[in-house]
Amino acid sequence: AYDRDRIKKHEFTRPVKEDDRVRQIDALNAQTGPVFLVYVADQVVDGILRNVSELPADVDVTVERDRVRHQIWKIDHAETIDALTAAFDAMPAIYVADGHHRSAAGSRVGNSRREANPSHTGEESYNHFLSVIFPHDQMQILDYNRVVRDLAGLSSGEFLARVAERFDFAAVGQAAKPNAPATFGMYLEGQ
Repeated sequence: AYDRDRIKKHEFTRPVKEDDRVRQIDALNAQTGPVFLVYVADQVVDGILRNVSELPADVDVTVERDRVRHQIWKIDHAETIDALTAAFDAMPAIYVADGHHRSAAGSRVGNSRREANPSHTGEESYNHFLSVIFPHDQMQILDYNRVVRDLAGLSSGEFLARVAERFDFAAVGQAAKPNAPATFGMYLEGQ
């Protein structure tokens, strides 16, 4: 699905970062973090998952520290798997929300292992990468904030002068929430 562009990407990957993940997957013979995928909510998928989640969870644990409950259901009924597979196959695309470098590296490792395996069947684990997938209407994407702890020796005024070399900006009376592409908010010295 990734190599056929059914899994849509929205970021370019940096070769150095991608190469590092390829080396990691090859060395460990495992993927250490899932790719976060999104699909446009689908009544068939949502209905199947709702029915499964009405059964007792295979894993049901609450973390003492933060009291967050985690439940996991294993789907091992062939008809349910076939119905989910058919529903996802009917979708025109799914989307990478996070994990562009992990998915590109997983694809590269899979391609190299396919080429190196004269007995390749398509059932090998290297034909897949670890992922989690959520419907778009059950997600909340939060702000992607960064904290800069050091202005590299610049005063606040000098820093703002440098920012002004590349950006137009104005002070606002409340927290700045970007509402358009290429719009940023900054909090500096109480403003």
